[in-house]
Amino acid sequence: MIINKVTLYSQAWNEMRNFYVEVLGFELLSLTDDGFEMKAGESVLEIKKYHQKEKPFYHFAMNIPTNLFSSAKAWAKSKVELTREEDEDEVYFSFFDAQSFYFLDPSGNIVEFISRYSVSPESEAESFSAQNVLCISEINITTDEVRALGNRLISNGVPVRNGEVIREDGLNFMGNMKKVRFYF
Repeated sequence: MIINKVTLYSQAWNEMRNFYVEVLGFELLSLTDDGFEMKAGESVLEIKKYHQKEKPFYHFAMNIPTNLFSSAKAWAKSKVELTREEDEDEVYFSFFDAQSFYFLDPSGNIVEFISRYSVSPESEAESFSAQNVLCISEINITTDEVRALGNRLISNGVPVRNGEVIREDGLNFMGNMKKVRFYF
């Protein structure tokens, strides 16, 4: 399973367009009065204007080639401040055999670049750019109806990680771990 397109809503629409296209260098695919789309490897990331009082924010991950993790991190550090936890600016997930780093975009979204060593291919590129992103591989889903949404995803062929049951009191990871995951 691959995430073909993700739509995010933002009150900082112009700042988001500048950030992703001008600062990070993602390819702009379309621009309208209320949104834009950009290429994120095999996926499309759409940002639409949000006019409500609430300020939505998201966490999503983009897969990157395994051999370009260090280059991608250096590239990102030259453009943004990486988030830190316990004085570290990267994380290794042994249960996914994956390494990640994170940063915030102008809307406060948590953007993750992740190298999944067991599934992400290597690149022939010598250094990283936004064009080396492989795809969007994770997106959070926030809901008050955890069990109902989880069961709907399951009925549409989206499995829970390791056959676990849907938990209403914690994070649920869903999807084919080799390609994409949802969590809510």
